[in-house]
Amino acid sequence: MKISLNWLADYVELPASADALAKMLTMAGLEVEGVERLGEGLDGVLVGQILASDKHPNAEKLSLTKVDAGPALGELQIVCGAKNYQVGDKVPVATVGTKLPNGTKIEKAALRGIDSFGMLCSSRELGISEEASGLLILDPALETGTPIAEALGLKDVVFEVNVTPNRGDCLSHLGIAREVAALSGKPLKMPDTVIAEGPNSADSLVKVRIDDLERCPRYAARVLEGAKIGPSPAWMQNRLRAVGIRALSNAVDVTNFVLMECGQPLHAFDLDKVGGHQIVVRRAQPNEKMKTLDAKERSLSPDDLCICDERAPSALAGVMGGATSEVSNATSRILLEGAAFAPAGIRRTASRHALHSESSHRFERGVDPAMVTFAQDRAAKLLADLCGGTVAKGRVDVHGELPKPRKFFLKWAKVGELLGTPVPQETTSKILTGLGFRLEPKADGADVTAPSWRLDVDGPADCIEEVARSRGFDAIPASMPRGATEILPESAAQAVETRLRIALAAGGLDEVLNYSFVAAKDLEALTPDQKPIALKNPLAADQAVMATTRLAGLLGNLRHSLNRQVEDVRLYEIGHTYRPAKDPNGEQPADETRVLAGLMAGSRVGLQWAAKREPLDFFDLKGALQNALEAAGVRDASFEPAKGPSLLHPRSACEIKVSGGASLGFLGELHPSVAGKLDLPRGVLVFELRFDAIVAAAKLVPVYKGVPKFPAVLRDLAMVLDDAASAASVEAAIREAGGGLVEDAVLFDVFRGTNIPGGKKSLAYAIRYRAADRTLTDDEINQAHGRIVGALEQKLSATLRA
Repeated sequence: MKISLNWLADYVELPASADALAKMLTMAGLEVEGVERLGEGLDGVLVGQILASDKHPNAEKLSLTKVDAGPALGELQIVCGAKNYQVGDKVPVATVGTKLPNGTKIEKAALRGIDSFGMLCSSRELGISEEASGLLILDPALETGTPIAEALGLKDVVFEVNVTPNRGDCLSHLGIAREVAALSGKPLKMPDTVIAEGPNSADSLVKVRIDDLERCPRYAARVLEGAKIGPSPAWMQNRLRAVGIRALSNAVDVTNFVLMECGQPLHAFDLDKVGGHQIVVRRAQPNEKMKTLDAKERSLSPDDLCICDERAPSALAGVMGGATSEVSNATSRILLEGAAFAPAGIRRTASRHALHSESSHRFERGVDPAMVTFAQDRAAKLLADLCGGTVAKGRVDVHGELPKPRKFFLKWAKVGELLGTPVPQETTSKILTGLGFRLEPKADGADVTAPSWRLDVDGPADCIEEVARSRGFDAIPASMPRGATEILPESAAQAVETRLRIALAAGGLDEVLNYSFVAAKDLEALTPDQKPIALKNPLAADQAVMATTRLAGLLGNLRHSLNRQVEDVRLYEIGHTYRPAKDPNGEQPADETRVLAGLMAGSRVGLQWAAKREPLDFFDLKGALQNALEAAGVRDASFEPAKGPSLLHPRSACEIKVSGGASLGFLGELHPSVAGKLDLPRGVLVFELRFDAIVAAAKLVPVYKGVPKFPAVLRDLAMVLDDAASAASVEAAIREAGGGLVEDAVLFDVFRGTNIPGGKKSLAYAIRYRAADRTLTDDEINQAHGRIVGALEQKLSATLRA
């Protein structure tokens, strides 16, 4: 954003030096990236008057002129090649010794045998525009001998200010003036908006309709009748030129001037070219086209917001006007538009059409809705002053519900707490009031109302930031950071997580990190009974909802691997699941649960000559998970058949519980129908456990057991049982009947087939007997063994296998 200090001084008293002002703004967060001093290189250029002009005796295209360069230099003979002047015109004269902005050094020279004592200059040679077709013809009222920079108002300092995207209010001279006034304590002088209105009312001359109040919450129109279009005055052209805008005509220059002055984009239409004298703000229709002011015909999207008459689009809203209603020299009635547009829509349109204009730059960052009428009145006054004519009475102002003032409570003590240094209440009040905030003091703070132009302020923390910025960050004292004096012990959750990671890695599982956003269709296949939380603005179509299970991301990893011929996959992940909150007050958006999830797929052993490739089965996953839980301190986990969840195959659905009945989670084989919906093969093994339940069940401190002093005795036992009997129930019966003498019972064989009736199976156990205080006798062992056989026969209808 270019800021002219000559222009800025109209609204606030500036510091004595430009450097001091640059430092003040930079330290307040408005970084001055560059300083351009206009008028440099023009010290030797004066206002001259052409007294005579004759044809050069030795050159057909050159003229020999006599120029009055003022009292100090008198008459000068200058050879000139331009043809656009007349005797008596006043023009810029570069005298001998001058070095022009383009690097040209003026010296006494002989041109085709005739001495020349200077040069008559064009706008381009003075560096004030690209116009080079002839001499710059000056105002006849200027005194000869006046330095050209003074005569044209070119002595100026221009700042290039880096305005951050959240500070759209500073994209204008008035916005920067507000900051300077607040920082320096000087009063702010607002532009004059007093208008002498005519008898005709605006609503009798133009009608306005808004079809999309969301994209255009406000549209206002004023009308000027009897206007005469022509060049704008030199002072306005100089102001616009200083900030890089080319002067076109008085009507267009006024809208550009107010844009750079107030930060509110405006647009001038030729009212007589607006069909039906009606403005309609609507979306473009499919296949609709329009020609913009840059003479390009553009195909419009239904997402483009347009300013239309009763027939067709007249402008791309907030981006660029249209050629059909352009103001020209024949224009006599001007329709002046002022509006507020939704930033996101303007950003999309500007990007779609590769049109980044001064207007779109401001609308994309948000403009002050309250500035619409002020800026429009300012422009209407300038149009009446510069174009003549009469401003119609009132305006047509169509809008929806206008934004309400943003109010919040600020505690005085909170300012010092957040900044780390005490800030007097009077200082906070003075700074905020100077920045346009309204304060209603209370006992320990104040109710604060943010000014309408500060769209970035939305709470007490933003106010405190304004205090820090205005006081200067140097006012916050430097201090050494505080550090912990001791290293805190590792928490139980951290210890469990570390042990799980090590054990799972040892079991061949690789850790992955997935997004918590997944495809809705994946969750519908995995957890059809759970409604996920939908994202308002998803990154992609396949990341539209929050994960109700981490298996959705893991199975996506598996699918990705299988599509690339990687068949042996073992993965795990520690992350959160998200379900709609049951909080009736709505303060908590989601119920989050941290889980450990994983999967196995492929073969037990990779391709090699010494071993047959066999697919992984339920017991591979169970073993890996059992080892991991034991490593984490969960030594009493039991694996029990379960009816759910529906994503598991019924034959392998298993629930993991600990003593006391608490459930850790589930594991099993993915149901074939679910695998089919996810484009996965059969035989995928999955698990998902609640992390907090694992931590609660973990016993991280080991219990010491002495080395046995007495020998153990091994006995084998093979029993025939129903197929439905679980190995866990058999082991529990063995330990209970052993009367404390069973140290271990290990299942080493499962057999079905020859000599085993249908629906039956044989389980063979190696039982280790030992007593802690004595060597067991054969009789004690035989009695214990007999009790075990009897208990199995009675409780599980088992028979001893011969």
